Amino acid sequence: MFKNKTLLIFLGLEAQFIGTGAVLLIVGILFQPKTGSQTGPLDPGTNLLLSTIPLTGAIANAILIFVTALVALPGILLGKDRKFLRVHSWLVIVCGILSLVVGLIIWFGTLQTRTTLGTIYAQQSPDMQMQIQEEFKCCGYSDFNTPPFVKDNVCTSNLIAARLGPCQNAFSGYANQFMDIVFTAVFGFVVVDAFVFLSTITMIKKREQNERYLLIDQKHGHGGI
Repeated sequence: MFKNKTLLIFLGLEAQFIGTGAVLLIVGILFQPKTGSQTGPLDPGTNLLLSTIPLTGAIANAILIFVTALVALPGILLGKDRKFLRVHSWLVIVCGILSLVVGLIIWFGTLQTRTTLGTIYAQQSPDMQMQIQEEFKCCGYSDFNTPPFVKDNVCTSNLIAARLGPCQNAFSGYANQFMDIVFTAVFGFVVVDAFVFLSTITMIKKREQNERYLLIDQKHGHGGI
């Protein structure tokens, strides 16, 4: 079975496909917004940004990816099967569309980063605002009174807050760079989906070809290939 190069390529791409599902699921679970504060394994700014992307859609897509991979299993084990592979190919298309939609939502969000982040920042708890201030060495958002800065080790007074300036430029600049990386990665997942789809179609065509050769061989009385 493993002498079949088409199958080996398919298995390699399928492993990458499952890997994209694992990434989506882990990110979706770790960075789901929590009531009252944002928590996560990374720095406060990154945790907050990741919590603003459509994580529910990412988790749903991850589950669909795992289901799609399971559908391919009978097609791999049953050497002549094409039905499961056809279903697999259609499900891969759905996964790709979902990933593309998530990527486009993130991309459109980056076009209004400054405005969107101002609203998100204002909705955060004082503790979260304090963490953002400490991370970016700034006070408030649009200015140190909009919303009013939270007194902490960085913003100790109005004078210091006015000197350090608001978080808008630093935070939105970081957000643009980071979200560019995120939606580029998601579009990369779409590319993986496309290659998995093409590999599946190649598998189907090869099995159709093998079956045709077998029928021709049987017709001429040579038995099996």
